[in-house]
Amino acid sequence: MTTERQFHPQTTAVQGFYKPELSEGSAKPPQFNTSTFIAPTAEALAYYFREAYGLGMDSRPPSGLVYSRLVNPNCEIYEHRCAAFENADAAALFGSGMAAIVTTMMALLQPRDTVLFGAPVYGGTDLFLRSILTKWGVNVHDFNSLAPTSGQVTAMIERLKPKMIFLESPANPTLTLADIRGIATIAHDLNPETIVFADNTVLTFAAQKVLGLGADLTILSATKMLGGHDDLIAGLVMGRADLVQQIKDHRTIFGSGCDPATASLLLRSLEDLLDRSGKAEKQAIRVAQFLNEHSAVTQIHYPGFEQDPEQMRRYREQCEGRAGFMSFRIRGGLKRAYAVINAFQVFKISVSLGGTLSLTSHPMTHTHSDVAPETQQQLGITEDLIRISVGNEDIDDILWDLDQALAKVTSW
Repeated sequence: MTTERQFHPQTTAVQGFYKPELSEGSAKPPQFNTSTFIAPTAEALAYYFREAYGLGMDSRPPSGLVYSRLVNPNCEIYEHRCAAFENADAAALFGSGMAAIVTTMMALLQPRDTVLFGAPVYGGTDLFLRSILTKWGVNVHDFNSLAPTSGQVTAMIERLKPKMIFLESPANPTLTLADIRGIATIAHDLNPETIVFADNTVLTFAAQKVLGLGADLTILSATKMLGGHDDLIAGLVMGRADLVQQIKDHRTIFGSGCDPATASLLLRSLEDLLDRSGKAEKQAIRVAQFLNEHSAVTQIHYPGFEQDPEQMRRYREQCEGRAGFMSFRIRGGLKRAYAVINAFQVFKISVSLGGTLSLTSHPMTHTHSDVAPETQQQLGITEDLIRISVGNEDIDDILWDLDQALAKVTSW
């Protein structure tokens, strides 16, 4: 007698939702580089379209393949595997992280709705929320994610009655942890229909499962740790089935989905996500310890290393790991920050994070240069802040590089 086994996420990441016998016995999913698919009959294709567009029925993923803008096998397998990792109802894969955010908000918001978001967020997200979404008639308000949830944040939720609350945790570039569980509890108690939408790009579901903390949806820039090799751009949204279906309906019309070649690379990367994120954390802890003791460094921002008691509480309650992304402050201003960045030899001056390359940038003048100067100051995105992503190089070389670069400004 056999019994059904609920496999662990790692096993699902390697083998789940794929039948080799349907692809000539190929051990791994072949890359489906096709724009369109052949239907068995005209009647079958008509039924697929009715499913996809909700013609006389609820819209749903078509039961047969039609066109890669709607469904592609490589994308679909990846969506199912990631949903299993996060324990989400459903997932939707996109051509970029910003495509995922924009499509989601366009699908779920109407003019005169209100979005409340915890700042800071990625610079592109900030620009979209403040300067573009508002042009479509959506009211947008922000609060500092560092603030205690019981107080001003609760009062804002009660007063504004937002349709959506957007959180980025840990936040880019200050690694601020939002109180996901606390905010979700308050929001849903006041209105169960409020959508809590959490960006989990930095930690991914390998180190933080935001749906389990009460979020309705989560977005990840798959370009970063999920992809993990600095060689692709993609985005992923997961969460409640009813919400994800609405998002997919808009994705079909917007054409913001992912291509099969990128999905194939993502399938490869998902198999060793836990190993890569574990090594990234191990290397980053060494880096954080080094920076914490360096005379040129005044503060580091890295989950588990913050001195603020509330941030430590959120870390212990929400996070299962730390990943390899952090920022730190040096003594002095822009000139010294640039001197350190320009002196790096292992760390490359570039945006992005979570890949095999160690990267560095200056948030105030690079990734968050489109954020208003007064907002930058309020959120701690200042001249002395340097952002780094610890890669897969030898840790001794990484530490040497930090030491020699910081030495350039130690004697100033």
